[in-house]
Amino acid sequence: MCKDVVYYSLIIPLHNEEENIAFVSSDAVQVFETLGKDYEILFVNDGSTDSTLEQIKKVKAQNQNIRIITSEQRRGVATALQAGFDFSKGHTLITMDGDGQLSAQDIPKLIKQIDLGHDFVFGVRAKRQDSDFKVMQSRIGNFIRKLFTRDQFQDIGCSLRAFRKETLKDIFLHSGWHRLIGVILAKQGFQWTEVSVQHFSRRSGQSKFGLQNRVFQSGWNLLQLIYSTSDCSHSKGNKPSQTWKEI
Repeated sequence: MCKDVVYYSLIIPLHNEEENIAFVSSDAVQVFETLGKDYEILFVNDGSTDSTLEQIKKVKAQNQNIRIITSEQRRGVATALQAGFDFSKGHTLITMDGDGQLSAQDIPKLIKQIDLGHDFVFGVRAKRQDSDFKVMQSRIGNFIRKLFTRDQFQDIGCSLRAFRKETLKDIFLHSGWHRLIGVILAKQGFQWTEVSVQHFSRRSGQSKFGLQNRVFQSGWNLLQLIYSTSDCSHSKGNKPSQTWKEI
């Protein structure tokens, strides 16, 4: 049974990743067992229509530190991450996609930087194993973002990240804003750094993002951020945890 407070929470948003669950779970459990501190792994099922939820239930049955947060409807990566943040119990929150392209073996690198005093840490995919077209889309999106934000992030799209929980207490991620969380936190004055992480070709399944998501949607989200009068804080009426449930 999961404890009320743990050292580490790993949050993994998922949509139709049935074939990757077992590997991703095994990889993460191995790392956290080696670290020797209390942990939890939150699989956040974002309205999957395949057997993703059933596969998560299987790995949960094998490990009491695994938790399942789920929504019947697909709500997007940002909302899934926000639900993970809201349900998590850890002092340090770590995020990672569930497609198997990133390795939990790199998590200790991020934790080390948190322990050295940084408020949040982003992974940088040093040797990205994606198609040239996919990389080009990301570069276009990064170029457009930097024109407006002047930020120094090398790989803001890398989902392997770590945060002190207190840095996220006033954050509310609107749809698509998972790409901008680093920009938001940096503007709030939090200290950050980056570490090089491994990247692998997709093991199975299909990417959920394309040109519309990486460039057009990112551009729209950027305009929302620039002209928003919101401080990105929670409001009682729209916390995503109200539309998600733990099972």
